[in-house]
Amino acid sequence: MEVPSEFKSVVAFAAARNAELIRRYRESAHAVRNPAVVRLLHSVLDQKASQADLLRAVEASGDAGREVPAIPPDVPTSPSTGPDASGDPAPDLLRTIRAEEERMEALFEGLREAASIEDNRQRLHSLAETSRKIGGWARDHLELLALF
Repeated sequence: MEVPSEFKSVVAFAAARNAELIRRYRESAHAVRNPAVVRLLHSVLDQKASQADLLRAVEASGDAGREVPAIPPDVPTSPSTGPDASGDPAPDLLRTIRAEEERMEALFEGLREAASIEDNRQRLHSLAETSRKIGGWARDHLELLALF
């Protein structure tokens, strides 16, 4: 899906994308058997809900912003390797989270550059940092799963 370039449209796109990720992560959590990954998913969902609140604040601000720099199109996540030996889909979900949050981070950074209201630049920086943090959590959990 191509990302629009007009600020308000990109903010709406980011909010819709965030809502979609919350839905996907929540649905995927039901199949995960690894307790550490389940706890991670609960934290991720809390963080994503906080991101939704910040996005609503940016939308409500009336910021018209400037044209948003080009954001790379959706890149498919790494090929699925299927569930691990125990049948747990945690590794695939973690790879998806990492890839999606890297994309969201880039989207929020592009919006931050285009925002014309300082409060929105700060909100969007916070959103990017949260996505970076979530992606890091997923990467760390993937590395830990590889050790066992």
